[in-house]
Order: sequence, then structure tokens, then C-alpha cells
Amino acid sequence: MKSISRIHTRSSLPLKNYHYEQQGACFVTIFTKNRECLFGETRDGGIKLNDAGVMVRQVWDELHESYHGVATDQCTIMPDHVCGIILLNVVTGAGACPDPHAKGKPQRVAPAISLPDVIHQFKSDTTARYLFGEALLNWPPCDGKLWQHNYYKRVIENEDELMKFREYFRNDPLQWHPGKNNPMNARP
Repeated sequence: MKSISRIHTRSSLPLKNYHYEQQGACFVTIFTKNRECLFGETRDGGIKLNDAGVMVRQVWDELHESYHGVATDQCTIMPDHVCGIILLNVVTGAGACPDPHAKGKPQRVAPAISLPDVIHQFKSDTTARYLFGEALLNWPPCDGKLWQHNYYKRVIENEDELMKFREYFRNDPLQWHPGKNNPMNARP
């Protein structure tokens, strides 16, 4: 399989004729500003998250609470980035089925949620919490901007692709080497 990590340097231009509010799954990668290693370290083939990394994981896991119809699948928090799968406009819970007693009455339909809205919410929430940790818990400074402006996104087209991305998440910590920002690459 071609290394997905090499693709992350691409621009986050929208796909032609794809509407990012339609139902489906998207793989996203979001890098910290200047690819600063703020969320932990790789150790023994895995990731040891620090408190900031744990906070980012928590915000990711709570995205479904911010938006009706959004679910998250697997996610990996790396020292300098987050990559995960976001499911858009999924129908879950009691509101998934129309009310059988509401014949002839208009049904309320939640507006479609777009991927940019979800990413904006994620970045805003994590930045606010990070700034709190920076001020009160001595987390490394991020100068008010935790994330790069853009992010990488890819529509997952089928179950096979979904399984490949899930495999990628398991292997990402083993392949992590962002150059100068990786403390393990520092020369004595």
C-alpha cells in the first residue's frame, strides 16, 4: 500500500463535484502550527499522549455531541497531528425513524453538516482548551494558534478503503518521523 503519510503535504482543495455536507465518511489529517510536537511522544511503537494529547482525544470523541448527525470512527493523535475518520450526516438514535403518529404533519429534518463546520468546531474547541492549559498548566506555548490553517481530507469511497485507513491508524505510530520536529531525530 502506498504510504498515506506522503500524501499529507497536499493542499486541502475541495474535490470537484463533491459536496462535503453529503452523507459519507472522510479521512482527515490536521497538523499543529509549524508541526510543533505538542501532544506526546512515540515510545515503543506506540504513542504516549501527554495531557494536551489526552484533551485533543477527548474533544475528538465528543464531536458527535456538538453536531447531530456526526460520528467519529478511529483516530490517532500523534505528537504533531491528528488523523481520523469523520462520518457525516449519519442517522442514529430515536430521531432516526419518522414518528408513526405524525401522519400528515411536517417532520423536522436537521440541516446537513459540512466537514468544514466539523473541523472548525474541533479546531476551535481544542485551541480554547489548549490556551487554558498553556496559561494554567504550563503547556508549551502555541502563540494563540494551535493548528495550521488548512487540513488534508479525503472522501472514503467504500468499505475496502475504510479498512485500509483503519490499518493505517494502527501503523502510524511506527512510521512517524516528521524530520526536525521529532525529538528522536535530534543529533547530540
